[in-house]
Amino acid sequence: MKLPKTIVAATLFAGVAMTANAEGTGKVTLNGTITNSTCDISLNGGAAVLDVGTYRSGDFVAGQQLGSVPLSVSMTNCTDGESGYLKVSGNTATGNTQIFTENDGDTVGFMMKYGGTTVTEGGDTASVTISGTEAQKEFLVGMASVAAAPDAGNYTAPVTVNYIVE
Repeated sequence: MKLPKTIVAATLFAGVAMTANAEGTGKVTLNGTITNSTCDISLNGGAAVLDVGTYRSGDFVAGQQLGSVPLSVSMTNCTDGESGYLKVSGNTATGNTQIFTENDGDTVGFMMKYGGTTVTEGGDTASVTISGTEAQKEFLVGMASVAAAPDAGNYTAPVTVNYIVE
C-alpha cells in the first residue's frame, strides 16, 4: 500500500475509531501532515499488521524492549539528493513516550528502535538522504511494558510514520 508524501498507516494495527454516545454526539481524531517531499512510502511491505511475536509475562523488564522484529520503510519516487527525517507518532504509555500503545495511558505496548536508539513519540527519528529516487530504512519492533510482569493478553498499537522534508 503506497500513499504519497505521508503515511497514515497502522504498522502494528490498522484502525480508525469513532464513538457515539446516547446524547447524539460523535468524536473523531483528525490528523494531517504537510511536507515538501514527493516520496511515496510503504511500510512493512504494504501489510497493515506487523506480528512481533508472543512473549511470557515473566520475561518483561519494565521500560525495556522484548523482541526485535524488522519493520521496513521503503521510499520511492523521491527527488535525488533530498534529505529529511522519519517521524513516528502514536498513543503512548503513561509516563513513557517510548512505549506505543493502543490508547493514551495504557501501560503495555510496543517499542521501536532505529540504529540502536529507542524511538520517542514525535521525535526526529531517522535521518534520510535520498540517493537516486529511492531509500530504505528499517526499525526493529518489540513489546514493552511500564511495569514488569504485565497482564497476559493481546495488544495492538496504531502508529504513523511520516517522512518530513523541511
